[in-house]
Amino acid sequence: RGRDRVGGTMEEEEGGSKLASALAYPKLLIDNRLYRAAFFASIFQDLGAWANLIASLKVIESLGDDKTGFNAALVFFCRQIPTVVLFPISGFCADRYDRKVIMLLSNCVSALVAAAFVVLTKYPSLGLLCLLILSKNAMGSFYDPCDRAVIPQIVHKDKIHVAMTLNGVAWSSMLAIGAALGGVMTSQLGLVRCFLLDAVGFVLSIGCLLFLPSLRPTDRYAGQTLGEDADEDPSAATSEMKRVDSKILKAEGEGKNLLGRTLSDTLTLFTDPSLRLSLLYCTMKATGGLIWGPADVLNLKFSETPGLQIAGDQPLTLGIAYASVGVGCFVGPMASNAFFGKKEVELLSSVVFAVGCLASGYVAWSFASTYYVVYLGNFLRSAASAIIWIKSTILIQLYSDPLFLGRLFALERAIYTLANSSSMFTAGLLLDGAVCTVKQISAVLLVLSAVMFVLWTLIKRRRGRRKGQQPSTQYEMVPLDEDEVGGD
Repeated sequence: RGRDRVGGTMEEEEGGSKLASALAYPKLLIDNRLYRAAFFASIFQDLGAWANLIASLKVIESLGDDKTGFNAALVFFCRQIPTVVLFPISGFCADRYDRKVIMLLSNCVSALVAAAFVVLTKYPSLGLLCLLILSKNAMGSFYDPCDRAVIPQIVHKDKIHVAMTLNGVAWSSMLAIGAALGGVMTSQLGLVRCFLLDAVGFVLSIGCLLFLPSLRPTDRYAGQTLGEDADEDPSAATSEMKRVDSKILKAEGEGKNLLGRTLSDTLTLFTDPSLRLSLLYCTMKATGGLIWGPADVLNLKFSETPGLQIAGDQPLTLGIAYASVGVGCFVGPMASNAFFGKKEVELLSSVVFAVGCLASGYVAWSFASTYYVVYLGNFLRSAASAIIWIKSTILIQLYSDPLFLGRLFALERAIYTLANSSSMFTAGLLLDGAVCTVKQISAVLLVLSAVMFVLWTLIKRRRGRRKGQQPSTQYEMVPLDEDEVGGD
């Protein structure tokens, strides 16, 4: 009987723990008003993004050019290249100026550009389409580093994994809803409504951002956060946290002009020994991007294959394909959080697991004979990519100096973009040149997945051994006097 009672107690505790873990997501949204504002700002920003993408691909189809694979790859390339070119400036701005203001300005310009896409419905042009995409994503390159860098400012460090999972769920939900809606709207209601939906999303996002306070990079990192626990003693920072050296801050503020300070800030990322681990984690998305980069082009080719279409409707088929990606991105991070913890080695273990799912997705694509198998491959690979995306972000947030978060996220996005866009562009050329088929490219990506699996398994084991020898350093910013910051 005693044994039964103990067993029952353990089961009850385990069930209670799982319930508390599940309730942590809505609780964070309810309790933390500032995170709630940032969360819904991200939701609305992504509301029409996928409808815009599907409509843009439809514009390519309307051009009557037989090089659809190359043109699609060019569109995706234009969506990402601004991040590479602008990362020194966007990272500098994210670590120097009010992040709320940067995000507001970015969304204002993006709303105007999104509305300008309507012109393409009357005057379809590949050049104009690429110009608008470049402009819109140039603004996004300023928004993204700020969006992720503010999370440690408004969310307690113990709840960052919950916040980032919620952000991933929000993105995947908007992907599933926006892509499916975009496919239906493009097929039934035309391109204009798809482009206008994107513009409206940015306007709604601006409304949410207005509820945020000033979010300068040096604001309120001291064991308390802006969004919760505001009445706690700021000196309650835990003992394992490392105090940021004020001399670094002063040195960074001594630049005499904007260009010099931008270059100095960028070079610091590569010369500061304390950032080596952060730089390693900055490459995590890039190694994944090499593998899932061609997926958008492959999805387009799958949707153009008559035997893989739903009722012969290409836009609808592509829309549901993106919806399956959204479902995978929703399920993946939630399942990962249920089976893996939030310590460094556990986060790395979840990444290794995700790479296995990524390989499984490309196995499905290598043998796809129906659109059901294509959607299964989409689900598996997108679940993997979402896990890798979220866990790599958490690793950077927890094990990096907060004063460098904007620059680190800008650099990470730039490296990822180079890897992702180059692999995507290569796949487009190979498909248009009839060098490889869709299934052959999927098989090559399967092999790359295996290489990535071995790579991150070795890194995980090495970090595990070092973890046993000495604790990893987490960072938290502490209040500094104005003269310590160098008057910046």
